[in-house]
Amino acid sequence: MLSNKILSAICTTTNAIQHYKALNILTNDCFKTTFENQQKLSIEKKIKNNSPLYDRPILKKDYFCLCNTLIICASKMFANFHASYTSTIL
Repeated sequence: MLSNKILSAICTTTNAIQHYKALNILTNDCFKTTFENQQKLSIEKKIKNNSPLYDRPILKKDYFCLCNTLIICASKMFANFHASYTSTIL
């Protein structure tokens, strides 16, 4: 926590990762990539972004593809499927 009682993005992400790992509800995780990306975003943040979701970790269903990431959809059909693209969620 920061001195002004606002959670930092890194702290929020770390807490979310620990929470989801403890629940053991995910078929696949990208926690290492998530943490690395969050650190990069925090460092590169140059302008103020007023979005309430900016810098917040979001858990997504794994059937939305991320490039070069193992996607299984809890399905034998997609076992060991590595997406060659990143899908867009609208």
